Amino acid sequence: MRMRLAAWICGVLMVQCLPVLPSPAVLSALAVSGVVLWRSPRSRLWAMVVWGVAWSAWRGAEELAARLPLALEGATLQVVGEIADFPTLQPGVASFVLRDVAVLNAPRWPLKHRALRLAWYSASAPLAPGQHCALYVRLKQPRGLRNFHGFDAEKWLFATHLAASGYVVAHPRNACTEVPRARLQRLRVAIAAAITRAVPDPALSSILSGLAVGARAEIAPSAWQLMRDTGVLHLISVSGLHVGMVAIAMYSLSRLLLAGVGLCWPSLLAPPLAAVVAMMAATGYALLAGFALPTQRTLVMLGVAFGSKFIERPLLSLDSLLIAAAGLLLMDPMASLTLSFWLSFGAIALAIYLLHSRRRVVGWHRWWAEHFLLAALLSPLLGYAFQAVALATPLANMLAVPLVTLVIVPLLLVGSCLIAVGFGSADFYWQLSGFLWERLWLALQWIVRLLPPYHLPFALDSIGFGCVLLAILVALLPLRAPRILLVPALLGVLWLAPQPMLRRGVFQLDMLDVGQGLSVVITTAEHVLVYDAGASFPGGGSIGSAVVVPFLRALGHHHVDTLMISHADNDHAGGAAGIVQQLPVDTLITNAALGLTVPRHDCRAGVQWQWDGVQFEVLHPVSLQSNSDNDGSCVLRITGAGGSVLLTGDVEALAERELLARHVTVRADIVIAPHHGSQTSSTAEFVAAVAPRYAWLSTGYRNRFHHPSPRIVARYRDQGAFCFNTSDTGGVRMIMDGSRVGPQTARGAARRYWDP
Repeated sequence: MRMRLAAWICGVLMVQCLPVLPSPAVLSALAVSGVVLWRSPRSRLWAMVVWGVAWSAWRGAEELAARLPLALEGATLQVVGEIADFPTLQPGVASFVLRDVAVLNAPRWPLKHRALRLAWYSASAPLAPGQHCALYVRLKQPRGLRNFHGFDAEKWLFATHLAASGYVVAHPRNACTEVPRARLQRLRVAIAAAITRAVPDPALSSILSGLAVGARAEIAPSAWQLMRDTGVLHLISVSGLHVGMVAIAMYSLSRLLLAGVGLCWPSLLAPPLAAVVAMMAATGYALLAGFALPTQRTLVMLGVAFGSKFIERPLLSLDSLLIAAAGLLLMDPMASLTLSFWLSFGAIALAIYLLHSRRRVVGWHRWWAEHFLLAALLSPLLGYAFQAVALATPLANMLAVPLVTLVIVPLLLVGSCLIAVGFGSADFYWQLSGFLWERLWLALQWIVRLLPPYHLPFALDSIGFGCVLLAILVALLPLRAPRILLVPALLGVLWLAPQPMLRRGVFQLDMLDVGQGLSVVITTAEHVLVYDAGASFPGGGSIGSAVVVPFLRALGHHHVDTLMISHADNDHAGGAAGIVQQLPVDTLITNAALGLTVPRHDCRAGVQWQWDGVQFEVLHPVSLQSNSDNDGSCVLRITGAGGSVLLTGDVEALAERELLARHVTVRADIVIAPHHGSQTSSTAEFVAAVAPRYAWLSTGYRNRFHHPSPRIVARYRDQGAFCFNTSDTGGVRMIMDGSRVGPQTARGAARRYWDP
């Protein structure tokens, strides 16, 4: 059975690596071939693989079929549904997920029981979980930023079953109302409100609300960062750890009570009854916290674990792990696309490995040793996901896990029960848990100063991740020879494929997918320049910190030689602060007043410098009188042995004519199209003078400015240029070495079946 389960799981996982899904005819053939293979005992493992592939592919096709049709993008649709969880509130806008959606005026899109991600600007009333909404909306297919490195938003959107995203259109019939059946959701809102009243500090109350009822929307970005740097991020969500501890506590307490009062024969009926009570308590806590996917996963694993005890099998075993994984993938094959899935099962698998490989250590020493080893074994997975390893994880978790799980969460649950039954005040429990969390927070701040996170020198690929994990596992084996010979060899694989070295005169050009904005990274043999930094967000954070910095670190750049901001518009300058806060920047070149504590130089025509045989020259502006306008954008021309690039910011027709009138050299092999391909830029004379082989355009998918203009794209194509638009291609890259290899695109380099 163990091998068959493993074979079925492998079949499910294989589909998530496919660039396209099999056709319905192929799926039918797979299902039939599985039946044929099952008839032979020797082929049953292959039958399980085939059935796993067929099941996962069928569910994937079903998910894709539920997506918004392209023909309905931008149309005004009338939808009804229920707010899934606490909305994220920002100045002037509320963002939320509407689940169990039905579309009333689009028979071509029979959407049922799916979810939409919506933004409601100037919402007419406060929004809360469980409200039933009837709204007029405009939608687009779920799209995310796609770059060669960094967070894969589109994979996350697909894995969370979002059929579309969009915004609420102003309409007199838009309304969200309470419904009688949403008692649990109203209780969650009441508990969150009670915590806010008892603990006035918003930063603290948001944390406590997240632990109690899963209301994490108001947690500050700085708090998320500290928890990420200390490796305690799993504690703030109602994670498997909290739900599991509730189940274990209720199981133990129920067994004691049943045995003590003599209501049943302890050795026969007490364990199953206690298990039922424990599962009911765990399910209640999961529902109170919003019944998110991690808690659902935990409930399945708890059910398998309690079932293992009834048939006298070990609680932690490979069989129970495989049964739980197979059950979860049967319910949702796309769960394997989430990091939390691999962290959950990875932690349990490693715990089983440690349980069987380190039997000589006993007592409390074993608990401490396994805690450190588990953190070390999980570090390759976290490094692969985040390009950084939280060195503070073992120490921070040793302090935080017992305090949060055994003290703070129980206090919050006691307060929640008091609110639920309407008996007494819960303020004392809220305030005591808040006091304890504040002490823990101070300790975490001290720990991260002592042990700051280690950022990997370059992005860890899948081969490197596997080698590092295997090296750590081999190091724990009792055999000395494998440790001495294999561990150095496995770790040495990391250095066999380092980042490509650029020779003198060669540079690499990367235009990042930053939505409606611009950010370009230019890398020479020993230097890096970032031209523009994308936008900042109203609720905090920016493209600079979320996209540009992870991309630079993935390339092995841990400082920026020059940050050039073309002009002051948010979509170009908003992310600059995020870059400066996370990476050292030697020089800032801009005419915008950004207020950054970096050595600053004005952007003036005539400024030149050379890095590693690559020439940089500022062509515009001549004066600083228009430094706040698009026409005051810094225009930079880069020339190397393999060609030239022209970066133009948001210059418009006036600045283009000025450049041509001064007879400066604007001819370039690649041009970053001015102003995202707007009709106000890229005049016919300017395009003819540049005469590019490639025109790159940075735009957001279905942006409100309708960039790029089809007429401008046609103008570049008529000139003989190949056009690349980030909203279609994702990030674009080219190594300017004079070879005939053209630009690479993030979408073209690694196609997945859920890609648009």
